[in-house]
Amino acid sequence: MIVVSNASPLIFFIKLERLDLLEKLFTKIVMPEQVFFEVSVKETAGNEIKASAFIEVKKFFLKKDISLGKGETAAILLALQLKTSKVLLDDRKARIAAKSFGLKPIGTLGLLVLAREKNLITKKEFSKLLNELVKNGFRISIELYKEALKKVQ
Repeated sequence: MIVVSNASPLIFFIKLERLDLLEKLFTKIVMPEQVFFEVSVKETAGNEIKASAFIEVKKFFLKKDISLGKGETAAILLALQLKTSKVLLDDRKARIAAKSFGLKPIGTLGLLVLAREKNLITKKEFSKLLNELVKNGFRISIELYKEALKKVQ
């Protein structure tokens, strides 16, 4: 399955050093050039993206404004252009916008849950990775944190 990604899910999985999970979940991740520039602010992240055979950076010209950041807008519009149903996004407004266009947004936490559901990681690894996400600046409410842990048990 091919998906289009915004920056934050990729950045978090790079911080976790688990980009391999995304490669196991999807055959290809396409990212607009605008998103790549956002990710490349951290040199190591940009290098990891370049080294990943399953991630493709696509030149994409914004022809429409949907009142989001450039990266989110480009990711949503590119997903529509490529006719892929799923888009990787964490931003709440961007997820709402994606749904309004008929797309199915998946965030960083959803990707981690999916990896657990597909037995790519153990329950213990899930908990460890979730805690690492929080340590790396992933914002999540206590309720959602508990719900995620409960869901994978």
